[in-house]
Amino acid sequence: MKVLFVCWANVGRSQMAAALYNHMTGTQDADSAGTGVDHPGETLGERRERVGRTYVIEVMQQKEGIDISASESTPVTPDMLSKYDIVISMAQKEHTPDWLANHPTYHFWDVADPGGKDYDATITALAAVKRHVLAFVAEHGLQKPGA
Repeated sequence: MKVLFVCWANVGRSQMAAALYNHMTGTQDADSAGTGVDHPGETLGERRERVGRTYVIEVMQQKEGIDISASESTPVTPDMLSKYDIVISMAQKEHTPDWLANHPTYHFWDVADPGGKDYDATITALAAVKRHVLAFVAEHGLQKPGA
């Protein structure tokens, strides 16, 4: 099942969700995008060097053993939605364009944005994202063989 995970800046929640989904399913069927991407194509590692104040890379490596430092920020566009079976957004309502919120495959997960917050906020966001992804994968029978 092709899934697009969306958050606001595409530097936290959606990146974690896509990486977890791909890891849990043993696929590359999930991608991530953002509704307010400020530097398209920039990797998370490059962004951390430019901006600092992010713990997403460390938390994913330490808690899940997944390196997302090379993941790139991508802006979500109306044209890309047709490539996915489901679009799951964690972007707050004020950061969600109507064309996204009204798309027939749109679903919303309420996960607090750890952006600009401390390490513990990122761990809390990861735990919430992981709970949602685990439930989604189990509900749709998408676990990789042997998991």
